[in-house]
Amino acid sequence: MRTRTLLAVAATALAPLAVPAAAPAYSGGAVVFEGDVTLPVFPCPGTGCYATFTASLAAGAAVTSGGGVGVVTGLSAALNYGTTCVAGLGPGGNAGGTATLSGTNVTGSALPMTVSFGWTRVGLVGVFTGGVVGAAVFVPQGGIPQCTGGSMTATVAGAAYVSPLPPYVPAP
Repeated sequence: MRTRTLLAVAATALAPLAVPAAAPAYSGGAVVFEGDVTLPVFPCPGTGCYATFTASLAAGAAVTSGGGVGVVTGLSAALNYGTTCVAGLGPGGNAGGTATLSGTNVTGSALPMTVSFGWTRVGLVGVFTGGVVGAAVFVPQGGIPQCTGGSMTATVAGAAYVSPLPPYVPAP
């Protein structure tokens, strides 16, 4: 009886080692994009203002560890932002939100893919952080805006690597 109990305990303890767990799902993609964003309140102190972005041009690819492959043809984002404006130095600001890649799935279901992102901009250059790594130019239409309030529209063009989940790295 004691031998059976020890075998049962050993089998229970060693069972996870005998059947390896599936690797976690992974997805990622790369995209180049261009479009206009309107900041309804400019400048906006803090990060309490809201805007949306829809690319007029987006091209890229998305893949998943499950064999999904997609062709990216769209990019949209919803973001909370804050901006500063110093006369003669151009605007700076921060934003955070979610971006969604869309398009056509070739195999599996790589798209749509949604990811959280951060954005830090100084002057005309912004850098993405979080689930998005990349950079973009931010060009206000009509030149550098005045710091007198109102709204501002800018053309944003850039490239990014998107990764909603960290890549799978096997344990040593």
